[in-house]
Amino acid sequence: MTSFEGSLDGSVAVHRMVRLKRELDAEEAYVDAFAEWDASGEHALWDQTAGDGLGE
Repeated sequence: MTSFEGSLDGSVAVHRMVRLKRELDAEEAYVDAFAEWDASGEHALWDQTAGDGLGE
């Protein structure tokens, strides 16, 4: 393996780590947003209107 090939392997690893970090951050943000929405009571409004027009 040349030095250049080793650099590419390292670059690929860094890109994968960055992508994984973004995915984990997004997952955490989604969990936080859902918890905030759930605590707000807006889910009750959603439940009342989510089925409007279905099954008719």
